[in-house]
Amino acid sequence: MMTMLTGSGETRLKRYVRPLAVGVALGALLSTPVLAGTAPAPPVAASQSAPAERQSARPNIVVILLDDVGFAASATFGGAVRTPALDGLAVSGITYNRFHTTSVCSPTRAALLTGRNAHRVGVGTVIEYPYPGYDWAWPKSTVSVARVLLDNGYSTAAFGKWHNTPSAEISPVGPFDRWPTGLGFQHFYGFMQGEDSQWEPLLYRDTTAVDAPKPAKGDYHFGTDITNEAIGWLQTQASLAPDKPYFLYYAAGGAHAPHHVGQEWIDKYRGRFDSGWDAYREEVFARQKRMGLIPRDTVLTPRPAELPAWNTLSADQKRLYARQMEVFAGFLEHTDHEIGRLLNRVRQGPNGKNTLVFYIVGDNGASAEGAIDGSDVGLANIIYGLPSTVGEQLSHVDQLGSKLYDNHYSAGWAWATGTPFRWMKRVASFFGGTRNPLVISWPDRIKGDARPRNQFAAANDIAPTIYEAAGIRFPDAVDGVAQQPFDGVRRGRAVAPPHPIFRGIREPRHLSGWLDRDRPAFGAVGSGVQARFLEGSLGTL
Repeated sequence: MMTMLTGSGETRLKRYVRPLAVGVALGALLSTPVLAGTAPAPPVAASQSAPAERQSARPNIVVILLDDVGFAASATFGGAVRTPALDGLAVSGITYNRFHTTSVCSPTRAALLTGRNAHRVGVGTVIEYPYPGYDWAWPKSTVSVARVLLDNGYSTAAFGKWHNTPSAEISPVGPFDRWPTGLGFQHFYGFMQGEDSQWEPLLYRDTTAVDAPKPAKGDYHFGTDITNEAIGWLQTQASLAPDKPYFLYYAAGGAHAPHHVGQEWIDKYRGRFDSGWDAYREEVFARQKRMGLIPRDTVLTPRPAELPAWNTLSADQKRLYARQMEVFAGFLEHTDHEIGRLLNRVRQGPNGKNTLVFYIVGDNGASAEGAIDGSDVGLANIIYGLPSTVGEQLSHVDQLGSKLYDNHYSAGWAWATGTPFRWMKRVASFFGGTRNPLVISWPDRIKGDARPRNQFAAANDIAPTIYEAAGIRFPDAVDGVAQQPFDGVRRGRAVAPPHPIFRGIREPRHLSGWLDRDRPAFGAVGSGVQARFLEGSLGTL
């Protein structure tokens, strides 16, 4: 069984270095000294629902997932962005500083919801880009955690971003078996694609496209809307099925570009980032050491040669880039604020203390897809070469964050908010692309502990941990289809594959190997860059 680690300064940096494919159970926390001393719920075969009296003792499950947030963005993990909801969970629960995602969103979500490596479920990169062997259709032999919980008497619902249905199947005529409602969620509300406007999203309720509601006052915002929907769903559960446990999956749109948020949130950070990304990394790095999030003898990784030093920038560049980060920070704080509203409702509901909450701060590292200058035209700047110059963005800099622009920050801020690691989203070979904070809270069972847990864990460990917490024996077969074993595990065991899954790729997108070269995560897509994959452990941050 994995022992709980203190995160002391004596821990060596090499303890942070492991093969990216290793899985270590979060389920190990269920028998550690930080718990209140009770056993997990008695196991129930997945083929039959638990009796009502047993259901009432089983925990509610809430999984919260942010989008495109680096390790060092939130104040909870040393960053500059205020995240009080995350802070509160960290105080009442436990934090993990060696939790891993994949380096892009769809694979992380597939691993999270199935307990398998993303490659096993046919999701090698984002669903919009098919490759041989990847049809983005989860096999029926890898059912989701929602389906298993549903079969065990749980109510299930998903809110927010989905991004795991094949693009060709997102239509009014389906097929719908690979939509959330076909994969075990009784209810879904959100958007299906990888990103959308926070002001004017394309929304679906279950499988039907719907218009966004019009608030009585103020502007519509997707983050507020999905929180209202989730709270309404919780209130219905509390009224009509108070003894029935629930599984709520909340996948925020924040803080994926476009960085859309109200001016009042942006203005909270006016001037905060004027000192630039180099100073930000130094400041955050020192704070992370003081907080025990990284070993005291850690050496800060250098700035990539492709990124300019802040002190070499023009006054116009500094003004624009600082404002871009202010917008991002406001967006992230607003996202956490909405999560705080959701968690308040969870605590007030039936069995509020018997609710296991996973707050995963990002589905991958911070995004450098805005390129050096950032963007006000989304990814069109790097995919289609659509100009998004410093001068053009400065001409409407005070409107960044509004519905008028599909705005993104400079790649320099993606690097900075990944402190202390190298690189960012889409680079699976360095922890800047795959290391994300995790906080777990379960008031009935977990005592708050300020010491970070630094055992290696990954997104595919979440589902097995949920089954263990709920006392569910995973079924051998579902709907007559034999189920594949988990890649994530429940106990403190680590298993590494003997070789990488891939040997090479044509384009610089996420894969589960390690790149034999340093490569920026920004710039033109489809440049034909070849990558060679290595066997063995990753030897550096």
